[in-house]
Amino acid sequence: MQPRRIRIAVLVVAALLLLALGSGTALLLDRMHATAEAAARQTVQRITRVAESTVNRHFLAVDGMLAGLPAILGQLVQNEQVEASAAIACCGS
Repeated sequence: MQPRRIRIAVLVVAALLLLALGSGTALLLDRMHATAEAAARQTVQRITRVAESTVNRHFLAVDGMLAGLPAILGQLVQNEQVEASAAIACCGS
């Protein structure tokens, strides 16, 4: 009878250790998932801010170019018309 009780005690202790190990693993995986998700969100937000500032910079550059266009084209006007070759030489590519 004694060896049977020892065997049952060993099995119960082993089962409790496996349960504790499984619980710890699940908790660790949950925390790792939360940390990875938070890091991914921060990365996406950082990239979004960079893209937003880049687009804003380009819009400001285009706005500045368009704001100066009437003055540039005003210098090229002859007889109420803009000469195409002068406009291409001045502003074209």
